[in-house]
Amino acid sequence: MGLYIPPLFIYLCVAMGVYLILGNIFEPMIEQAWHPGLFRFFSSIIVLSLLFLYL
Repeated sequence: MGLYIPPLFIYLCVAMGVYLILGNIFEPMIEQAWHPGLFRFFSSIIVLSLLFLYL
């Protein structure tokens, strides 16, 4: 086909799916955090970093 999909886009799509699943599972714990927005941000960075390391 000739369609180029950048690798970072694939990583971001997978990370977003994993982040949403983990967010639904750990929602009560996230709301108890000191700063829920900051907790969500760093958890998404951790998920993306783990994907880079292990895929």
